[in-house]
Amino acid sequence: MEKVQLDLTRVSQWTPSCNIAPTDTALMVYMTEPTKDITQNYVIEPLKFGLVPSWAKPVDSTPVNKGKQNEGEKFSRELGKHESKYFNCRRESLAQHRAVWSSCKKHRCVIPIQGYFEWLKTKNAKVPYFIHSKTTPLIFLAGLYSHNYNYKENFNVNNEYLSSFTVITAPAEKSDKYDLSWLHTRKTLIIEPGSKAWFRWLDPTTDWDDSLIEEVLNSKTNEAYANIEGYQVSNDVGNPSNKSEDVLKKVNGKKNTSVSDFFKKELGVKKEQKGSQPEGVHIASNIKREPTKTAKEPEIKIENDAAPSKRTKQGRDDNPKKVKTEAR
Repeated sequence: MEKVQLDLTRVSQWTPSCNIAPTDTALMVYMTEPTKDITQNYVIEPLKFGLVPSWAKPVDSTPVNKGKQNEGEKFSRELGKHESKYFNCRRESLAQHRAVWSSCKKHRCVIPIQGYFEWLKTKNAKVPYFIHSKTTPLIFLAGLYSHNYNYKENFNVNNEYLSSFTVITAPAEKSDKYDLSWLHTRKTLIIEPGSKAWFRWLDPTTDWDDSLIEEVLNSKTNEAYANIEGYQVSNDVGNPSNKSEDVLKKVNGKKNTSVSDFFKKELGVKKEQKGSQPEGVHIASNIKREPTKTAKEPEIKIENDAAPSKRTKQGRDDNPKKVKTEAR
């Protein structure tokens, strides 16, 4: 009998959000090598939305200026530049073996989200849509993560390292089996839980091979898109400070959304007992670490050049033209 373990010990003081933008904090899932009697060991970890390469070193300690009485942390401006530049990674870039992406190709993860926001461009405006699954509470975005041990004043995981991630995007074309090109020319890569692609992507013993690009990061016939749909939401989502569930409501209609404990109910995962654990993994960028409450649904925002401008409840591309909070 297979035993699956979910390690939540790295998650603390988690604050749910329904509107996660680049440079915000989200949650990821990755696998570590199994220990005795454990077949699969999943780790949930908080991390910054926007990759800070593992080799990046602190140079400029200037903080983000939030006002005389509310300055950001040291190096926060420098880190913000990294994060806003690398919140999306184009699938095409992985085949070019660029240094920033090659440094984290072995560090593969998925980002559990309830959905993401994408902006449909019209002649006169950009109209926000919420993209989600009609049949499952969570979808999982393919991502790469980095553990940086150099920014000691900015460590966000057990005072040990700064954790950050990027979401992988691919072209959205009319010829795709499940067409999303009506919304944007690019789309985030989704991986179906329990699939062959899922285990190949997350297997910590599998080194990077370019065959992963076509076999796992498949945007043409990927069944993970089968039940994906979108509906229009309020322009209020364009303000990253609006993080309540109100940003998920349909324009001229109500939204009925609930998020169940994915790992508990679908995978039957065994939680690692250490401190209080969240009762469920809710989507969109937040899992809440509370003994009596489940997490609210979080979201991510992203906007990239040539990539869909999405915000996911947990999800930009390299060399973006615009750094906003919209996922692509």
